Amino acid sequence: MGFNSYMAPQHGAGLGDIAKFFVDSGLQRSGYVYVNTDEGWEMKNRDASGKLKWSAGQFPAGLPTFIDSLHKMGIKFGIYGAASGVTCGQD
Repeated sequence: MGFNSYMAPQHGAGLGDIAKFFVDSGLQRSGYVYVNTDEGWEMKNRDASGKLKWSAGQFPAGLPTFIDSLHKMGIKFGIYGAASGVTCGQD
């Protein structure tokens, strides 16, 4: 079980707070171990090698650093993506 964001502002900060709540409240022991980011985490343009880039505004220390912090709490991270590159929340 877990939590899925949907276009929530500041995904990284908000999801980190949710993960901390799962741990501090005991919900993690009850099976709440997943925190998932929905669309809006990625930048519209890819890097020079064609790889996806995360939003530095939402994950200022970087997405890998954020995920590592969740894993240290025993929380798993899920990420949403669309093969088409177009999702319902984007213009």
